[in-house]
Amino acid sequence: MDDRADWNDLRERRMAEPGAAEAYEAARIAFELGQTARELRERAGRMVLRRRNAVVANRRIPPAAPVLVSATQAPGTTAPQGYPSAT
Repeated sequence: MDDRADWNDLRERRMAEPGAAEAYEAARIAFELGQTARELRERAGRMVLRRRNAVVANRRIPPAAPVLVSATQAPGTTAPQGYPSAT
């Protein structure tokens, strides 16, 4: 008997056990959800990188930068070079 026949026999026996079909379906759904989440994270990461690269290439300040600078700038300090002051 070859490895494929052994695997097929093992799978058939496992799927014949009580609850195996439900467990298989739950595992399939969990796998697909994880795969979708990973694709969305990767897509979001690529969007962030593209935006960062565009900002660097164009040497312009993204629209949210003044808000971020003012929210993180300590009182009595100045904004980093190239960013507008929060005051």
